[in-house]
Amino acid sequence: MSNITNNVLEQKNERVTSYFGANRTITLQGTTINGHSGIDFVPEGWIITPEDGEVISVKDSVAGVSVGTGNDFGNYVHLRVNPRYVLRFCHLKQGAIVKVGQKLKKGARVGYMGTTGFSTGIHLHFEIRDNNIAIDPLPYLEGKLKLTATTAQVPPVTEPPPPANTSRYVVVAGDTMTKIAEKFKLQLGALAAANPAIKDINKINVGQVINIPNIPPTLVVPTPPQKSAQQVASEIWRGQGGWGNDPGRKEKLIAYGGAAFREEVQQLLNKM
Repeated sequence: MSNITNNVLEQKNERVTSYFGANRTITLQGTTINGHSGIDFVPEGWIITPEDGEVISVKDSVAGVSVGTGNDFGNYVHLRVNPRYVLRFCHLKQGAIVKVGQKLKKGARVGYMGTTGFSTGIHLHFEIRDNNIAIDPLPYLEGKLKLTATTAQVPPVTEPPPPANTSRYVVVAGDTMTKIAEKFKLQLGALAAANPAIKDINKINVGQVINIPNIPPTLVVPTPPQKSAQQVASEIWRGQGGWGNDPGRKEKLIAYGGAAFREEVQQLLNKM
């Protein structure tokens, strides 16, 4: 891409494979995400910082592709340019060469390009955060925007991370919450509990992002959420219903009816 003047690759041979805000959908190992909070670059090589700054965050624990573990960005380095702007370099190869608190000059190496986290191939995912909101990096990379505290904001988009212990699925035509639950071998109650913003489980839209709880296969929820807390407590007291013992039972109860349901069951058990 010949218009780049603020380079992020040491060889200054950046080629864009996906732009900011791209209307894209990527599925990897059964997990789907859409949208894009940065710009993706190839070819493989050393990554450099286009600005002076201080390293404020480093992750170097992701060995390769990782899906549904909360490590979507893989190994990364975050560099604070000033109180307003932070640069993010993501999907780096394992083997950090910088550390938190280190001050880097423009052109210094940040890391080596990799394919860690939610990644389909070796590339750099580069972000600019303006007060922690993702903005389009292209105007800056082309020299049309300076990262100063008085710079006018570029219209932002946000990309909230999925809740802990969940992955993301994008609704397609014909989907219902029941079908999605069956697809991922989940109880409907567990799926609904992971999506509290969905007030009516009978109303979901094509393109809507659904959180999929990552329930271990051994944690099979016994039945759909039709029994009362009293009924479940009685089953547990009698050793029936396949609820098992703590700590596994706690997770089953939460998946079955939510944290409040589990608490109610526990209070009833305490009285028995």
